[in-house]
Amino acid sequence: MPRVTDPKPELRRDGFVFDSREEVRVYEALKRAQAALPADATIAIFPLPLGRVGVGNTWTPDLLVVREGKAGLIEVDGPHHRGRLAADGTRDRHWRNSGFVHIERILVEETAKDSELDDLVRTFLKRLRTH
Repeated sequence: MPRVTDPKPELRRDGFVFDSREEVRVYEALKRAQAALPADATIAIFPLPLGRVGVGNTWTPDLLVVREGKAGLIEVDGPHHRGRLAADGTRDRHWRNSGFVHIERILVEETAKDSELDDLVRTFLKRLRTH
């Protein structure tokens, strides 16, 4: 997805600029989870980092999360991902081949309530920890 060139205020958080409100909501859920963890066993959150993956692919995952030395990705999939199952699967394989132990795809439709989103984030963090 192309980066927003003139972001609306609702797409800005903590100095970061997001591409969608759904990405902001997932970021906020990660921050809530981060705040609930002990200071000596927390997570690092990197929104929309640009990276070179595989053989010359340059991609920006929605959120990179590091927990206990393990890196995982969260992709917030919206309507623009319909019909992209094969392309997303290929991309996920390249991410895994590059060392990411867990990739979670969150459908926009699953992010309607903060409590449901918090559950998805907690599950992601648990899987990341156990991989």
